[in-house]
Amino acid sequence: MMNPIIIVATLWKAAGSLKLSVALCFLTALDAALAYPLIKDSTAFAPLGDVDLINWLLTYGRFNLKSTAWFFVLLILLTLLSINTFVCSIQRVIFLFRRNKISLSFFLKLGPHITHFAVLIILTGYLGTYLFCASLPGRALTPGGPPLKVNRIKGQIKAEIFEPLYYEGDRLDFFQGRLLDPGIYLTFIDQNGSQCKQKIAYGQPAIFNGWHVYLSDFYPKDKSGGMGSKTVNITLRRDPAAFVYLTGLALFVIGLGLYTADFFYKKTSKKDG
Repeated sequence: MMNPIIIVATLWKAAGSLKLSVALCFLTALDAALAYPLIKDSTAFAPLGDVDLINWLLTYGRFNLKSTAWFFVLLILLTLLSINTFVCSIQRVIFLFRRNKISLSFFLKLGPHITHFAVLIILTGYLGTYLFCASLPGRALTPGGPPLKVNRIKGQIKAEIFEPLYYEGDRLDFFQGRLLDPGIYLTFIDQNGSQCKQKIAYGQPAIFNGWHVYLSDFYPKDKSGGMGSKTVNITLRRDPAAFVYLTGLALFVIGLGLYTADFFYKKTSKKDG
């Protein structure tokens, strides 16, 4: 009977194989290439922004396999590639510890491996987002009207408009009177009656009780106002995994910094030599 330690060691070595990395990268690229004609006219992926990944896989993904099968394959390939990258990076770091003394040069050589670990953390964070993110789209508010009660955020929201900024230049006649900044402020009222006011705009969400509140749309968009009343559409999102991929991004920048520093360090060392 083969020694279990030998079996584990053999599997560990195979999992970090460079040949396996190349094969998995090729299959991932091939899968993505085959996906393009399948998703070109498909609407099966649209609900991914509103439902979590597991529910999407069991519903939209499962019953639209003609256009989603590649995505199931992609998840498997990315899982295998992540395992391969993790094992390979661990093997290389262990090799560095065995072959080098602790020094500045040693730490600079860790740059590429830190970027590898950072990519894994980023992927884990995005997976967490698709698994645990909650989204409440299509909430409409009337500025100056009654508050919107949202049970999931444990509070109410009121919308107001202050000092909207219009385009009044003379270089773009077709843009005359258009809103540059709608001046939308949201007042959040918690269960205890406490209030706080925050401004929102495109790319500038408000934060309340762990939820991010995004501006989806507003009306009217110019001074004329048309025939409709003023409305503000918002989307509420809560992403508990956001800090994970943000941490990964920070580590990725650190890894790139070390890699760049190592490049110049080697260049300087050669000149001094």
